[in-house]
Amino acid sequence: MKQSSLTRRPANLTIGLTIVILLSFALAFVFLPVSLGRLGLGDFRAYWSGARVLIQGGNPYDLAALTAAYFEGKPPASQFDPAWNPPWLLLLLSPLAVLPAEMAARVWLIVNVVILWGVPFVVWRLLVNSGDDRAPVWLGLVGIVFGASLATLALGQMTAWVLAGLLLAIIGLQQRRDGWAGAALLMTFVKPQLVYLAVPVILLWSAQQRRWRIWLGLGGASLLALLIITLLSPNWLMGYWKLAGGYDFLQHSAATIGGFWQAYTGNRLLRFAGVLALFTIPFLLRIIERCDWLMAVNAALLISLPLAPYSWSFDQVLLLPALIQTIFWLYHSTDPRRFVLFAVLIAIYASLWLMMIQGVGDFLYVWVPLAIGGLYALAWFKYGKPQPPSALVGARL
Repeated sequence: MKQSSLTRRPANLTIGLTIVILLSFALAFVFLPVSLGRLGLGDFRAYWSGARVLIQGGNPYDLAALTAAYFEGKPPASQFDPAWNPPWLLLLLSPLAVLPAEMAARVWLIVNVVILWGVPFVVWRLLVNSGDDRAPVWLGLVGIVFGASLATLALGQMTAWVLAGLLLAIIGLQQRRDGWAGAALLMTFVKPQLVYLAVPVILLWSAQQRRWRIWLGLGGASLLALLIITLLSPNWLMGYWKLAGGYDFLQHSAATIGGFWQAYTGNRLLRFAGVLALFTIPFLLRIIERCDWLMAVNAALLISLPLAPYSWSFDQVLLLPALIQTIFWLYHSTDPRRFVLFAVLIAIYASLWLMMIQGVGDFLYVWVPLAIGGLYALAWFKYGKPQPPSALVGARL
């Protein structure tokens, strides 16, 4: 007992010192007097403006108030697109809205780094069957250097928050903490156009299983958020309808099949192809029963993202769990042919970096979920099916 307590103490000390050092670096970064340009500020500033107006008691969807907050009292230098997201996003960011925009963007950049670094380890933990199967130390880099992750960090985007909500919901479902799982789903509704397939699958399955606490958790969290927002800004709904009601969302380029088709033909018909994804719900429900929640959600995202009415290249950060599950299967295989699939994965990453450097249009990123989906399906077929324990012995890179 003495020896175990002695070995535990240095380990705890190391963890504590590491946390202190990381927090020190984070605080230094937030209060750094040197300008970082638009790093992490591009899209975040629009979100921050809405949250700023909200905590000041104004209408977060009033264009005049948003413009004043966006330019912080300076004469408007140009037009800007306000945040069209539902109001619970602004409620989420309200603690950051007390800070100046540049400082708040740095805090959000740190939050995004933590999420994108941590997601691969969370996914790995969901996949392992025993505590001694630790994730490789380099796994966090897989989350950070993914093309969509880099774009998310650079723009201060919110898609990583959607990803965190999905993973928290999966963890809650597996641990039968259904109320918390349902509440976590509200986090995904900051971008409902991305989860229009994954969330209905979860809710339909919970109805089939009569696990109504999932519905109650989502409903309770939604009502509480709406109550708080209405107390802060009683006229927010009218402002939201006026701001977004007549807006043409399909005018923007999209990293989808419909966006690609529209870019080359001018026809918008395929922007509504997401309706076809709803026919895959029975298939996804069977995956839940035969495999697990993670695989069902990954399959739903791989199907729905390229068919969404609109999504951008940075929204493809939602494919990280599918990438990590693919790596998990390859990592635990002893088949030397797995290195071919590893090479394909590296090629996908490298291609995304080149596209980002060239600054190509978002509609050209439509191939990404299709390529990752094909790689995911092939890795599962070859290496993802259950194997006897002896087949996993010594399977490491």
